[in-house]
Amino acid sequence: MAKIVCIDTRTLRTNCEIGDVVSVHDDDVELGGKGYENFKIINIVGLNAEQIKQIFHTKTPEVRDVYKPIKKPAKWTFIKPDATDIDQEKIAWKHTDENWYFLEEKPKYSTMTPFSALSIDDLGNITISESIKLQIVQQVGIQKIHLNPANMVIVKELF
Repeated sequence: MAKIVCIDTRTLRTNCEIGDVVSVHDDDVELGGKGYENFKIINIVGLNAEQIKQIFHTKTPEVRDVYKPIKKPAKWTFIKPDATDIDQEKIAWKHTDENWYFLEEKPKYSTMTPFSALSIDDLGNITISESIKLQIVQQVGIQKIHLNPANMVIVKELF
C-alpha cells in the first residue's frame, strides 16, 4: 500500500496549498504521532510508493539552466558561456506546449493532488483494480509550476 502525505487545512502555511504532496511512502513507514496528525494521508491499496512517485515524476517538466551572454548576439541559450561572458543566468522549464518559460518562483511542493472524496474512497477500495487506481492518480496529480503567473514568461529565444 502506498501512502500520500498531503497538506490539509490544519497544515496550510504560506507558499503551500491544500492537496500539495509533501511525501509518498510505502505502508511499512509509520505515519502516526504528532508529526503527521494534521496532514491528510491518502492510502492507496494495491500500489506502492515507487509507482506513485513515477506518475508524479512523469508530470514534472524538464528544467534547465539558461544563460544570456554579454557578447552579441545576446540571446538566451542552454550553452554556458565563459564565466566572464555571462550577463544573466536563470532557470527555465519546458511546458507541455513545447515552449520554454522562466522559472521565477519555484513552488515549495511541486505536485498537488486535489482528490475528491469519491476518488479517495476508490483508492482505498480493495475491489478496484491497480490499473484504475493508477489512472486516478495520473488524472488527478497536478504539476504546479505553471499555476504561478510569474512562471509563465516565455523565453522567446529557446523555441
